[in-house]
Order: sequence, then C-alpha cells, then structure tokens
Amino acid sequence: MSIGFVAILILLILRLILYFRPLKDFKSHFLFGIALPYLGILSFWSVHIIHAGADINRLVHMLKYLDFPISSLLIFVFLAYVFYRYFKILREIWEIERNLLSLPHRRFGRVRVLKTEKPIAFTLGIFRPRLFLSEGVLKLERDLKNLIISHEISHIKSFDNLKVFLFSLLFPSRKELSLLKAHLEILNDRKVLRKYPKSTLINALILSLYPPRLGLGIADEIYLRLENLEKNGKGNPLVFVLFVLFLLALLYLSNLNCKG
Repeated sequence: MSIGFVAILILLILRLILYFRPLKDFKSHFLFGIALPYLGILSFWSVHIIHAGADINRLVHMLKYLDFPISSLLIFVFLAYVFYRYFKILREIWEIERNLLSLPHRRFGRVRVLKTEKPIAFTLGIFRPRLFLSEGVLKLERDLKNLIISHEISHIKSFDNLKVFLFSLLFPSRKELSLLKAHLEILNDRKVLRKYPKSTLINALILSLYPPRLGLGIADEIYLRLENLEKNGKGNPLVFVLFVLFLLALLYLSNLNCKG
C-alpha cells in the first residue's frame, strides 16, 4: 500500500467527517474540510504527471500505485459533477428570477421594487445580480432603510452571489452552504457597522429582513450573525499558517511517493 493511497484515504475521511460536522468558523472549515482534501488529492495526481513527464513507460509504472488511478477517478467524477451542478443551479436561479419578475413590481435600472408591504430585501443573480426591495422596506425608518439597502449593495460589490454559486459546486452539505451564507452576511454586517449603530442592525436582524439566498433556512444564519455581534470576534490568523504547513507536507509526501 503506497503512501499516496493512505494519504488520499485520510483526506477523504477528513472531508466526510467535516461534511457532517461543520464548524462555526467558516474559514477553518473551508480550509481543512474542503480545500485541503481537494488540493491534496490534486497534488498527488499532478505530482505524478510532472514526474512522469513525456515518459509513457514511467507513467504506466506509476499505475501500480493505487493513489494515481484513484485520484484520477476522483478528479474525473468531481469535474463531471461540477459541470452538472453548474447548469442545474443556473436553471434554478433563472426560474426563481422569472417568477419574481412576474409579480407586480416597479423597475429602476437593476433595482426591482415589489408591491408588497412586507419588508423584503435581497439580491438575485450571479454575474449581474439585481436588487429586490419591497415597498415595505422603503417605508421603514430612514436609518433602518438605508442600512438594509447598503447591506445588499455591499453583497453586490463583493460578488457574494458568485461566491455562493462557485462554492455550491464543491460538494457542499446544506449546513456548509448555510455556513458560507452566514459568513458573508457577517462580513457585510461589519461594513455597514462603520456607518450605522449596532442597535439598528440588530433591529433589522430581529425583523428577519434579509431573505436567504438560494432558498436555504435563515434561522441559523441570523443566530450566527447575532452571536458575532455579541462577541465581536475575528478569525484566527494561525489557521492559514497551519493550512499552508499541511499543504506543503502533502506536496512533500506526493514527491516522496513518486520517488518510492
């Protein structure tokens, strides 16, 4: 049994464990639960190819190690899944947007104002997102209304819908996708807090004014945002250092496995 096979097996186990047990810190979860397994498998595959070069005999010799054919199969399945998910998600978003635009609304450029008194504010679309507001939002107290609009505009400027779309192609669980959404909301909460008081943001969260993107539940998302406001916490920079060290170790093992 080669070093590569054992390493790939460990990476897959790590991915499965964190798939069902997502962390509250999205950055840590993404780096060690998604990026490390995927990049690790890719590193074993790419290092094999680089070592083989143009020598077909050497490449055939590497087939006796289980890690090369297994990593090749995993990459092929992954790419096929990404291709399938890409068109499926695009079709779902177009369907949602078509249904929304069939409702009574007013148009102001890329802003759509829905004719309902219920306070609603969200963005929809991947590459050129539209801002959807309701008449109920426009009738709110000025600071609350401006905070909501600023928050949604911040999503558009940060390409958050595109980030959610790309992440949804990486075999995420429903909890992981919800965790990403909460993470992006928290980042934009911090931006609007530079101009508006914390109490105004809390009022908006309690009123549940920000509908979930791509149809995911909002309760956990709001809880994490309120928890972040209370703790005023920031990510641990050591997480990135550990991630780089683990990735370098995987590249070293890949190279050692090829020489072996």
